[in-house]
Amino acid sequence: MSFLASLATYVPSLLNSDKHSDAKLIIGKEKVVRHGHSIILCARSPYFEKSRVVKGSKIIFRLPDVDPDVFDAVLQHIYTGQVMITIDIVARLYIAATWMCLEELANYCVDFVRDSVSEDNAFKMLMATRTVEVLRHVALTFIHRHASDLLHLDSVKVLNQDMLLAAIPPEGLGPEREILVWKCVIHWACFHCGLSSESVPLLMFPKSPGRILVSVASSSHQDDGLKSLGFFPRDDDLVIRMSSGDHERLRQTISPLLSAVHFDVLSADCFCRYIEWTLLVPQEVVLKVYRHHAVPPAIPDTRFMA
Repeated sequence: MSFLASLATYVPSLLNSDKHSDAKLIIGKEKVVRHGHSIILCARSPYFEKSRVVKGSKIIFRLPDVDPDVFDAVLQHIYTGQVMITIDIVARLYIAATWMCLEELANYCVDFVRDSVSEDNAFKMLMATRTVEVLRHVALTFIHRHASDLLHLDSVKVLNQDMLLAAIPPEGLGPEREILVWKCVIHWACFHCGLSSESVPLLMFPKSPGRILVSVASSSHQDDGLKSLGFFPRDDDLVIRMSSGDHERLRQTISPLLSAVHFDVLSADCFCRYIEWTLLVPQEVVLKVYRHHAVPPAIPDTRFMA
């Protein structure tokens, strides 16, 4: 066995061992003690070279801002060149690796998110990495690429409001699939309002009833030209009534999320049947949607263009 191979076999056996240890590492607010070897620590990271304090025969390192489980992963990497990363520690480990100048370990964290994110854990990964921009970007890239397959999953409920807004692709899903964004918003809001699927509309599609106003011809000068038209349910529609209190809570919860839904790409019929009648969308938004469908885009006048 070569010298380097022999050394690579021996050094891992020193991991958190007091054998020949000259360093005491005091970790986290709990002041958990780990054993180390200053020559290895300082050789692997300039952070330890700068932060050591000699006390008698021991060299003391204090790391109050690092959780013990994270530091155990740091030590594993320092002594073995390998590391076991989980979703629960990846963001904290990346932060620790960055300020300890362990660039290779930080890159391992990025690779872990890229290689491990899947439809099964995408939203959990996003929440776990939300405080670290580079990791969050990797998770969001995956989510945006697979949004049509992800936004209908129950696991979307683990997101907070900011992360839900981030998870919805800013460019939308297009005319055929944008309704999935609305359904996702409804699902998420209902869950965070504590409302069950039996008491909330739109968890199954289609649903009715609602009421819409349509313009009608009128011969009376006193008539404003607007008539109320009942939008009656079909035989296969499921009609659910909500209390005014539940509806108001749902409306307030959904309100900050409406900007993520591209209502204008939905057909007028789709918007009418699935969205308008819920009274969860402000009237000014409703009017903008119908104006968008009623008034064609302006055709640019090219006569004066060079």
